[in-house]
Amino acid sequence: MRRLPLRIIRSPPARSAPVFVSKPSQPQLNLPPRPPPAPLVTLENSDDAKVNAQRLLDQAILKMTHINRAELMASAASTYQQANELINAAQRALADQDYMAASSLAEKASTLTSQLPAQK
Repeated sequence: MRRLPLRIIRSPPARSAPVFVSKPSQPQLNLPPRPPPAPLVTLENSDDAKVNAQRLLDQAILKMTHINRAELMASAASTYQQANELINAAQRALADQDYMAASSLAEKASTLTSQLPAQK
């Protein structure tokens, strides 16, 4: 028997169809909807706002200089302390260029100092 020469036949590699893998669905959480972002507050003229905040702060400080804390009763001393803390917070807000907060804090401090007994 005669042997035939062996021929190797190479066929192109078989290509499989592309497989699409989908992401597993995320579980639905029953979370409340996100609140809308807080509105940004802008001031028309920041120089005017700065001057106004500084003026209010100066007025509150001036009122405080006319009060002797040592002569205040306990309730008035508490009001004095609150006004002093508001003045400090207003000064920090002014340094941070948050003129709206500085104005508001200085106004509150001024209101509190107006409640304190006038001293000579």
